[in-house]
Amino acid sequence: MATLVGVACGSPLSGGEATVRSADRDRYAAALSSGSPDFCFDVHDPDLRGDCLVAHATALAEGGEAEAAAALCELLPLGGVWRGECYFSIVDAGVVEGAAAAAFCHRAHPFTEKCMGH
Repeated sequence: MATLVGVACGSPLSGGEATVRSADRDRYAAALSSGSPDFCFDVHDPDLRGDCLVAHATALAEGGEAEAAAALCELLPLGGVWRGECYFSIVDAGVVEGAAAAAFCHRAHPFTEKCMGH
């Protein structure tokens, strides 16, 4: 009976929510393979959207475009982990050194200390 109550109350396993999550995962996969970070904004889930933007920023950084990657990082919300993860990924790509790497690490909150250890 507890299971029936959970389903009636709209548990995460309800058909409508599962369909929405599945569609969002499809948008996420399409955005990752698109080659353009613009499609990340079609993803509704904030964690999937953040991961998508970080993946595109990382690809830009690995291609030597650290400033373009940083511009993507700035599109991520303050206060969460995604902006920090994004800046960390630029330094982790190994294309910036010295003062530039330190500047990106200072923006990598809450990963600043770990970033500076690279």
